Amino acid sequence: VRARESTLTSDVSTMILDGAVGSKYSIISVSESSNPIRSLTFKITSNFVPGTFSANLTSRTCLFVSTLFKYLLPYDSTESSEEKSFSLLARDVPVQHVIGKASFYNDEFLTPPGVFIPRSETELIVDCVQNDFEDNTKKTLLDIGCGSGCIGITIASLYNNFDVTAIDISDKAIKTANENAKKLKISNIQILKQDIFQMHDKKFDIIVSNPPYIGINELDKLDRSVKNHDPLEALSDQEDGLKFYKYFINNISELLETDGCIYFEIPNSQITHQIIDMINNNNNIESIFFKDLEGNKRVVKLYLK
Repeated sequence: VRARESTLTSDVSTMILDGAVGSKYSIISVSESSNPIRSLTFKITSNFVPGTFSANLTSRTCLFVSTLFKYLLPYDSTESSEEKSFSLLARDVPVQHVIGKASFYNDEFLTPPGVFIPRSETELIVDCVQNDFEDNTKKTLLDIGCGSGCIGITIASLYNNFDVTAIDISDKAIKTANENAKKLKISNIQILKQDIFQMHDKKFDIIVSNPPYIGINELDKLDRSVKNHDPLEALSDQEDGLKFYKYFINNISELLETDGCIYFEIPNSQITHQIIDMINNNNNIESIFFKDLEGNKRVVKLYLK
């Protein structure tokens, strides 16, 4: 086993250094688990960025993917199942939909086709919450547009005294988020099918969201692996990309309890400055921006003055 593990680690490291995959894809050291090879393989594949891994496969990339799937698929997998998985990748199906799971923060989340794939930059929302609240704090938290449940479930796992509610309009997202909560044994979260624009009867101490921010006219510019496989309602508000931000900013007092705050992700796109202008032009709120690893404003915290 150690020899196979060493060979795989060496092969993958060599492929990355040789340019088989881009620099965005980082090797995470083999964890001490009952199956370190599969653990390493999953962590590498699940960190592929949707939209950057397309059918333009070099021979080195083909070898890379073949090596990964050899170890990632179940031990009783046949040659045909490996070929099927590789064929799906070649047709721009995201890795996370092929293997049915993705890594987010410290856990694995089920991500079947039809469910939005968690992005690593969204982890910054969790970091911001952890920076502001002690472990034993009691708060109510709402996760808007929860998808796989990665944000709300992760925060619920870190804060046992939080009462977390996660909402989405997708039946598949709600089913998957509930499965993830059950799989990770998280009990302090309630996952509901609910439209935030129709939710007027409750306020929360904390709200988190990675809202749909792609304008309807920008969808065609997305990579095929994104626009053809991530659910439309998770990508776009089917307007100009600003619908959710306008709602958060203009209705903050109706959404939050006294001393509450909202953390939401913002894009690095043509609407970024419009979002910032809306925030700056509202005299009732204060804001703090947090940058991602590339130096772009990625998460904003809003609270009432």
